[in-house]
Amino acid sequence: MRFINAFTALFALLVVNSALAIPTALISVETYSGETNSKYILPSDTVEWDLINGFTANLSNDALNSLRASDDVVVIAEDGFRIVKEAPEDDHSATSVDAGPPDIVKSDIYFVQRDAPWGLERISQTAPVSGRSHDRPNFKYSWDESHAGLGVDIFIIDAGIWKEHSDFKGRYRFGVNTYQANMENTAGVVTGTYTGSTAAGDRWGVAKKANVVNVIAFHNDARDTRHGTLSQMISALEWVAQEAKKTKRPSVAHIHTTRGSGYGPSTPLDNAAASLVETGVHVVVGAGDEDTEIEASSYPSPARVGTVITVGTIDINDARTSLSNFGPAVTLYAPGAGVQCADYPQGWGGYDPYGYTQRSGTSQASAHVAGIIAYLISRDGNVAPTVMKEKLVKLAVKDILRVPDGTANLLAQLGPL
Repeated sequence: MRFINAFTALFALLVVNSALAIPTALISVETYSGETNSKYILPSDTVEWDLINGFTANLSNDALNSLRASDDVVVIAEDGFRIVKEAPEDDHSATSVDAGPPDIVKSDIYFVQRDAPWGLERISQTAPVSGRSHDRPNFKYSWDESHAGLGVDIFIIDAGIWKEHSDFKGRYRFGVNTYQANMENTAGVVTGTYTGSTAAGDRWGVAKKANVVNVIAFHNDARDTRHGTLSQMISALEWVAQEAKKTKRPSVAHIHTTRGSGYGPSTPLDNAAASLVETGVHVVVGAGDEDTEIEASSYPSPARVGTVITVGTIDINDARTSLSNFGPAVTLYAPGAGVQCADYPQGWGGYDPYGYTQRSGTSQASAHVAGIIAYLISRDGNVAPTVMKEKLVKLAVKDILRVPDGTANLLAQLGPL
């Protein structure tokens, strides 16, 4: 039997204590609907994860039952593999070679990018966008350059970021890899390049001065099959909490949408996300790409958490996309269909630092909102996550979207310049 790090002794103490009395009932184990890895996630009085006061370990049946009998244990959950292959959440168009830096003009008050993707124009004006095709980045994005996310860390919790891309120049740093320790990146589909670019890219992003922190919580192989575990995702959230506490910088955590056959609801993951919000980190996640209400989703965690900012997807015509999840758990909507963003070499075999692609999905929508939060913090000052969530709702354009009944009809906005 193998235990995580130095927690064998503490676990043994729990077993001894629980054996002092004959249990009258055993607490149930939260099962995982997909493939499991023989580990269990247990909130207890250990210190492996401060966020949920729990740890992960390989357990024998006797050890598991001892914990199930303990009054010190609140929840026990199976730790499943995040290994999925399903209909993709988003499109991956062929990579294009960009002409270089963005086309920007400066007014007395703000900057205007004249070759922006449509999503940036949509979040910076209350009126519909000027065109009806998202295939070319020929839209306008206006923002206050004196702020633009300056001094804010955006943690991209994903499958990795290609740090050589020009979109991240001078603002990228490696954080942690909870999937494969001590590796700054993994081969395969490094989808954090897309979401990081949309949130804070110099060419394609919202908050063009925010810091981009690479937090690897899973791996997408060359066939876009996702590998990882729930415990590795929770460990990523734990690291973000500790890093934000250490740096004392305003922080936004963007979690790539959890998806895939068998990725079921997870109380420990929900609790970790909620606890991260309680530390003062703004947590943003996509609503999911199943075309269903979040509460009915096969894998709603942590999008269903009430304090998390959960984002659905609209297209260029202000309509919910066909795959975007919906329902009361959605905080607001943002552009997420046909979004141009930075690409990575593994996807196209080249090493042009200006290469870009086009992506769709709720992770691209939530990346816009992560950038908006960083922008607002740098412009107006940091506030508690609950206050920021209220602020996003207040700034949003209301009742113009085509979304199902019972879903917030709110379109994310930067607000007045």
